[in-house]
Amino acid sequence: MIFFNLNLEKIVQVSDQTRFIASNTFVSPDEGAITLLRISPDNGATWYDITGVDKDLWFLDWEYEVAGTKTVKLEVTTTNSAATEKDFTLELIAEADDLLFSNDDDLVKMEPEILCFLRRGRASFLDIHRCAQKIIMDWLAMQIKVKDCDISTSDGCVTRKIEKKDLWDVEEVRTWSAYQTLVLIFEGLSNQKDDIFSQKAVRYSELMRAARSRSEVTTDFDQDGTADYREQVRTSFMSRRG
Repeated sequence: MIFFNLNLEKIVQVSDQTRFIASNTFVSPDEGAITLLRISPDNGATWYDITGVDKDLWFLDWEYEVAGTKTVKLEVTTTNSAATEKDFTLELIAEADDLLFSNDDDLVKMEPEILCFLRRGRASFLDIHRCAQKIIMDWLAMQIKVKDCDISTSDGCVTRKIEKKDLWDVEEVRTWSAYQTLVLIFEGLSNQKDDIFSQKAVRYSELMRAARSRSEVTTDFDQDGTADYREQVRTSFMSRRG
């Protein structure tokens, strides 16, 4: 039996480097040994041989230029079995749709050597900026409830969570996002209590909370380019009527 294991990111921005890692793929004893291991990043149109003695090198680095759902194929040939494939998918998202609140330039301004800490197979920290964005949106969702009165219900309105597309100007949360991203990076780098990375994580966490407390969020619920409301993040309710 062949056990296909391909580690890949589920969401990647267009033109951002990503890595497909097959090092945890293995076979049962009756299969013999893996004799050929190939990855196709484009649904079988092109194949790349990643076979090697060193399993740490069983990977393929790639970039996509067009948004959409992509199919990555992993093919395994063994001593006792012909080539067998398994499909994996990831979502490619355009920069405008990703709508990240900060970028690596924001990080470099505060930590000039930060790009030295990129993990292998990555050319940016966009994946970490995306994690920071989720943390921020989860926070805003707890602080802000949107009553949308454009949708017909029994009382004429529905309540929903605020979404990133509702933010009129992401510059209002850029500093917050940059600090949050640095917290995540340095927490990930720290491997013991009170090391330099842990200290940096604590420092940027304090700066992040200060930036968050000063933040005001301007919303544009109908995405018409005109600001609807400007509120402190502590606001509990926003209402829009159509």
